[in-house]
Amino acid sequence: MHRLKAHITDAPKPGMEIQNLDVCVALCLESESESIVLRIQANQIDFCENDPDWTIYFASEMTALALLSGQANPIEQFMAGELRSSGYIVTTFRVLQALTVLDP
Repeated sequence: MHRLKAHITDAPKPGMEIQNLDVCVALCLESESESIVLRIQANQIDFCENDPDWTIYFASEMTALALLSGQANPIEQFMAGELRSSGYIVTTFRVLQALTVLDP
């Protein structure tokens, strides 16, 4: 989980439009009990301690890093069972897009 936290940045990449998102979401590896909770709002991504609106589950840290670095397709990973969510999947894809601000 520490590798995921190290790869998440505070600011979206230039041109990224996330102003319509206002969510508190947890990122969790299915093999671990801890999670990273993020607040995404007004073109800003912050770590927080709030209770999340929902959770995004990754089958492995490798899957999560591939998705967050833009090296994997979220729809393909969802269809393969490598990604699941306790919330609306379309919004989950938007959250992943907002988090894909990392250098591969």
